[in-house]
Amino acid sequence: MNAKLSLPVKRAAAVLVSVGFAASGWTLAHPRAPGVIPASSRGVASASAATVPQAPADPRALPARRWRAGDSFVYKVDAARVIKLGAPLDREIDIKLAGTLAITVVGAEAGSLQLRADLRAARYEQKPGADHDPKAELASPFYFTASRAGALGSFHFPRRMSAEARGILKGLAASLQLVSSPRPQTTWQTVEQDVSGEYEAAYTRGEAGVHKVKTRYLRGRGAKGLVPRNDGEYAVQSSNELVVDDSGWPRSAAEDETLNIELGGSKVRAVNKATAKLITIERRLDLIGAMNDAEVESEAVSEAAAFAGSRVQADRGLVGGRTFQVIAADFTSPDADARSHARARLSALMRLDPSAVGATEDAILHGGFDPLTKSRMAAALGSAGTPESQTALMAILETRGASVPARVDASAVLGLEEEPSPEAQASLRKAMGSSDKEVATTATLALGNTVRTVNAAAGDSSDAVATLIALLQSAADDSQRILCLQALGNTGDARALAAIGPYLTSADTTLRAVATGALKFMVGATADAAIMAAFGDKEIEVRRAAVGTVAFRPIAAVLAALDHLLRTDPEEAIRLAIVNALNVRLHDDPSIADALGWAAANDASEKVRKLAKQVLGQAT
Repeated sequence: MNAKLSLPVKRAAAVLVSVGFAASGWTLAHPRAPGVIPASSRGVASASAATVPQAPADPRALPARRWRAGDSFVYKVDAARVIKLGAPLDREIDIKLAGTLAITVVGAEAGSLQLRADLRAARYEQKPGADHDPKAELASPFYFTASRAGALGSFHFPRRMSAEARGILKGLAASLQLVSSPRPQTTWQTVEQDVSGEYEAAYTRGEAGVHKVKTRYLRGRGAKGLVPRNDGEYAVQSSNELVVDDSGWPRSAAEDETLNIELGGSKVRAVNKATAKLITIERRLDLIGAMNDAEVESEAVSEAAAFAGSRVQADRGLVGGRTFQVIAADFTSPDADARSHARARLSALMRLDPSAVGATEDAILHGGFDPLTKSRMAAALGSAGTPESQTALMAILETRGASVPARVDASAVLGLEEEPSPEAQASLRKAMGSSDKEVATTATLALGNTVRTVNAAAGDSSDAVATLIALLQSAADDSQRILCLQALGNTGDARALAAIGPYLTSADTTLRAVATGALKFMVGATADAAIMAAFGDKEIEVRRAAVGTVAFRPIAAVLAALDHLLRTDPEEAIRLAIVNALNVRLHDDPSIADALGWAAANDASEKVRKLAKQVLGQAT
């Protein structure tokens, strides 16, 4: 059985980075953090005392964020960034930016605030120089929205503004994002966005202010907005020290961040150091209602244009004029880096030149390459992410006489497509009936993956779900039932719960464990209750499967039961699995650290105590 598709989707995609600061945002956010500096010691020109919010009664709370129309918050900003590109990170871009950023509240609409921003006296340096110098565009004002809690919304940029300038300006706005906590507290978590995507953030209040870290990225930016990312594709280490003004805006922020992105064999490392200091608060009544819809375009349009431009630029740089034959030869190189480069370059070439898709398909079906090389080429087809490359994968899967390994690879890669077409799903359904068991197994698991992907894009996956449910109901033996349960689990679709349900109480331990594991992408009270029930199963195999779901789904509803299991389960292996699972969800809830602290001090096993201490040490 091809087990790799029963794991979370590991999507291969090309790294597309705009020149400038678009590789990572400068997020200097704080959700209602403490650390307020008294007005008398700030040296900031503020509005009259009558308009300044009074200090809150709760010492953990901040003043309410000031959103008065016409108030303009002016910051001195300085940033330095080093971006390294390429699989061996052998290309480097150094960027420096300084200036004065003014953010003005200009209106309100449908419950959100409208803000205008302009960067004054910008000093911009980039080495090596780019084909396009964005400096002249940086003075153009742009607009964005924010909720009253401070979460950034949509952006509007001047029409014809370059991708580089858009990325820089959006990053600056994100650097001053403030997202309020729903209640005063000393530690909290939020979900925020920066230029790179959507991430989880964790905050700790101290005497001098607030310490913030980005814990992990949930989604990265793509051609159609935010795209789910798996652990390991975006790895971030960050530290941000914030002091908060009595207006509720940051008085100062200092960020030190390293973001590593690895997708489809391509790598990017962005190292950023940025500071911002509030220097004055002005009144700009003349700017209220200043946005002219005819002169700006929405973020949806501008991001798509920026992404497309950066994709072409990155692909051209990656291919570097190489032909298909030259790239294909590198697939058999004894050098692992050369092989990795070859896969990324072939994907880029297929996006630039669709004729390379046909050449790749022919090489897989008829070329003299070994099966492992053909497998890498199939992965490159998936990473290309074009309609032509998806059609080629379907053709390989459906070609009579194609080798079993080639058809298995085509099935697996189709299951990992970001935008699986209805034709691709139909091709997988057909392959599920293959006389070759490995092809049928892989296609079944792959179809389950496509359901989750289609559902995330609000598409119609009803036919695929119905096919998998029917296959489970007609399964002739336990081996077939296990496969169907795994595939239905891959869907994460609530419609599959009723079909999975009877196996959660099966007399057969293996079926019970597989059914429990199939809940890993399911959300809601029914799945929560089933997982908590499995925590109490007499068989270790079932309890292990239940704990294994924790890393992939919301933890709040099952956390108390999981903590109880950590304290009471007699099996060391289960307690180790719980600690590892809590490590993944460490920043989801403050009480997780308490549970780990108990294990570090009290667990009967030295291995469990040591692992819990390591996890807590990594979080500090």
